[in-house]
Amino acid sequence: MWIHIKSQDMPNLHIPIPNCLLLNRLTLHLLTKKLTQKANGNDSLQAFLSSPALVGRRKQEILREMRTMHKRFGKLELVYVESDDGTQVQIVL
Repeated sequence: MWIHIKSQDMPNLHIPIPNCLLLNRLTLHLLTKKLTQKANGNDSLQAFLSSPALVGRRKQEILREMRTMHKRFGKLELVYVESDDGTQVQIVL
């Protein structure tokens, strides 16, 4: 995964993150645990975390599909944001 940040007033920043650090069960467990702690009072986030899409084996299926998409499509753009001042943030799997 790559995070690209392009700005006019500072140098461009390209951050490589190994997919093996992101697409594993430990990271997914830690992420859902932290999101559950932060979800106190946010009804939409609580509903998302308790949805059937993120229960049990479905989490592992999501990780498997992310790995498959990475193999199949190579550079898959997940996020692209451009602000008013011209700063661009791009996250590529």
